[in-house]
Amino acid sequence: MVAGTGATYEQIAAIRTELGLDRPLYEQYLAYMKKVFLGFDLGTSLYSHRAVVSDLLDYLPATFELVTVSMIMAVSVGILLGVASATKKDTVLDHFIRILTSSGLAMPAFWLGLLLQLLIGHRLGILPITGRIDAEVLIRYPIARITRMYLVDTLVTGNWIALWSATWHIAMPATVLSFSTLSYISRFVRSGLLEVLGEDHIRALRSYGLCERIIVYRHALRNAIIPTLTIVGLRYGFLLGGVIVIERVFDWPGLGLYALSSVIYLDFPSIIGVTLIFALLRIIINLLIDLSYLFVDPRVRV
Repeated sequence: MVAGTGATYEQIAAIRTELGLDRPLYEQYLAYMKKVFLGFDLGTSLYSHRAVVSDLLDYLPATFELVTVSMIMAVSVGILLGVASATKKDTVLDHFIRILTSSGLAMPAFWLGLLLQLLIGHRLGILPITGRIDAEVLIRYPIARITRMYLVDTLVTGNWIALWSATWHIAMPATVLSFSTLSYISRFVRSGLLEVLGEDHIRALRSYGLCERIIVYRHALRNAIIPTLTIVGLRYGFLLGGVIVIERVFDWPGLGLYALSSVIYLDFPSIIGVTLIFALLRIIINLLIDLSYLFVDPRVRV
């Protein structure tokens, strides 16, 4: 692959020696892990001929931005729907929310994305269908490469026109990506809140004459949020590694699209690099979620 289709046997042998492929497998593995841990060297892409780390730094911010925005939407809407469903149990609103969340769990994300592209993007022309920002806007109002996340960089530098364009472009893929996650969150909040609302200390608070809104949001929800935090962490890590389909549908230039291209072109160094990054991010996110329990539930500190 590196030498090309017309390479001679001698050229292929020289490249094998250069890449260390002529050595025993355990030596190749130890050499690779040494480069990873000592110099964070993930090798060179066979397709782009750039360092894999450089490619990851270019594509990861787009994926991180998309997943973070979708998780903010999912957590905000999911908690509100879960609270509404629990406090209005067995009403029309409760049944509607449960049907909505069930459809979110059953509906394929790529199908929903294509449907929104057809209706909102093509028919109504409200939102752009693909890309992170309008090409003309990017040329006339270039974005400073600080974090490489368009929303953050344009907000920090006051590039309002580029910020508006980037916000409109991320709205549709973030909504599609958040739909299944908010369904999980809503159902967990509902079940946890229903359990807490039936406990003795909640009945005692009601007997004291406290406002129902204060009881739900200040006391009951905090006790019911621990399982939801676990789901948020698991879904966040899952979306970082499972956003490939959405990025392909919306032509979002992120790590998922880079991973897909690497598989198509059999770019093994890039595939391994993407896998390691996804695994590392998932470990870090799970650790942060575990640490967040200390701030939500004082009993965990004890």
